[in-house]
Amino acid sequence: MSIVYALACACYAALALRAASRMQASELYRPGGWELRLPWVALLVHVTVLGQDFHAIEGMRFGFAQALTLFTALGVLFFLLEERYVRIHAMRPLVFGAAAVALPLPLWFKGVVLPIGHPLLKAHLWLAMVAYAVIGIAAIHAVMMVIVDRGLHRKSLERAGPVNPLRAVLQRNAPALVPLEHLLFRMLTVGFIVLSIALALGVVVAQGEGMGGLRFDHKTVFSVLAWAILLGLLLGRWLGGWRGRTAVRWTLAGFVALSLAYVGSRFVAEAILHRLS
Repeated sequence: MSIVYALACACYAALALRAASRMQASELYRPGGWELRLPWVALLVHVTVLGQDFHAIEGMRFGFAQALTLFTALGVLFFLLEERYVRIHAMRPLVFGAAAVALPLPLWFKGVVLPIGHPLLKAHLWLAMVAYAVIGIAAIHAVMMVIVDRGLHRKSLERAGPVNPLRAVLQRNAPALVPLEHLLFRMLTVGFIVLSIALALGVVVAQGEGMGGLRFDHKTVFSVLAWAILLGLLLGRWLGGWRGRTAVRWTLAGFVALSLAYVGSRFVAEAILHRLS
């Protein structure tokens, strides 16, 4: 399995470095050939090792490393699908680079094994992780929107002076702002729906026989807070036409709240405090 991890990481790293090097050229970066086929091979291997990471005889293995592995797998999948229709090639170094870093983490951070007693518990956990991944991808779109917006603002004011080379490369290869914004709210809508279902299943599981009822711990509080932030953002978009920096702030706030709900706490427990309970 270590060899499989190494091969998948090497594929992602090669794709990220290739995109970063080609984006430094003056012309627009347009991937082709093996750059379009290799990501699907890497993703297939990624999903295969992901199943191994989560599987345990006693139940379902989970921790911050497993969550990040799923997050990057879904991120790569959504990115590859979006890339066919929108010019978001500038996100390749970030997406593939994050996948290369996150993929081998379960080798060192094993997480904990959660016994699956309730039939809906596994569905709740998977949907919660999918929601986190989709909203995380939306957060990446939000950061890209900031870069594009600043590039347009700078051009409109015709400011003189030196430009950060990295920002200049990203702005030159970045997609148009309007399609990127549409993708952002599409992702937010999907993430909100999945998160709503996950929270509803969580309530059902908590109220099940022998589950002890709903506990208002940090996971519950931050999950509900993230749900409320996303609901407020979508209502603001629908009723008030929210967009631009307002949408970016609310998106990032929702992602941070959802990160603190579980992944952040598991990271502190496993990586910093070295606790597995």
